[in-house]
Amino acid sequence: MAKKSKTTLEDMRKEADRRQDNLAADIDELVDRLHPKNALERWKNETAQTVKGLLRR
Repeated sequence: MAKKSKTTLEDMRKEADRRQDNLAADIDELVDRLHPKNALERWKNETAQTVKGLLRR
């Protein structure tokens, strides 16, 4: 029975993280629509982070 509770709490935590990520993405999109120049800077930073992450592997 304890195993079921642990799994349920883990599932709830994953769902909360997913929703938080979705909310953050929605906020980013809203900011980008209000200030398009921010989109270019964010994409540049994300690309740099992705390349760094790939090179570390």
